[in-house]
Amino acid sequence: MANWDSIAEKWAEQWNRLRPWQIEERKSFAKRVENSLVLDLGCGHGRDTQFFNELGLTCFGIDFSKGMLGLSKDKGRLVRASVEYVPFRNECFDALWCCSVMRYLGTDGISRSMCEANRVLKQGGLFWLSLEYGSESRTEIKHDVGFTAQLFDEKRIYSIASEKGFRVLETKIFREWRSFLTVLLEKIGHIRP
Repeated sequence: MANWDSIAEKWAEQWNRLRPWQIEERKSFAKRVENSLVLDLGCGHGRDTQFFNELGLTCFGIDFSKGMLGLSKDKGRLVRASVEYVPFRNECFDALWCCSVMRYLGTDGISRSMCEANRVLKQGGLFWLSLEYGSESRTEIKHDVGFTAQLFDEKRIYSIASEKGFRVLETKIFREWRSFLTVLLEKIGHIRP
């Protein structure tokens, strides 16, 4: 995790400003889950946690990077923890948000984090996540910050979601200098880790 700590300021500066499509995704999600208790999984410097709190949601965030959390303006609702081991009780959140985090986890980490998402989300709750888009023939990419990112296509996310007790409600692809896949899931069942 020291690597995330060492790039925290640069990362936060680069990713603090939201693009128009990102603002619309957040507003749409907030509208769907109004009056909900939301957990921002892998909140980084708290950009989205703060955004949702300003929209009137009650949003908490977790991130493993001490450096990222130290840059947050909303420290009272942030907890240092891994998305693979979420320190909250079962079924305590109405909705989950996970922006571009799981792409940096390996296969086992993705599996553990999806199990944890299922565990802390209430039955019928919504789970929004964004991932870097790829294809069956292109499943990872090395980024300039030194991390390898997993790439996802619709087939892969449908498989993971159904295996972990979720139903895919919606997918969107946003193409920029990189392509992103956003996915809205609904918890439909419990699983064993």
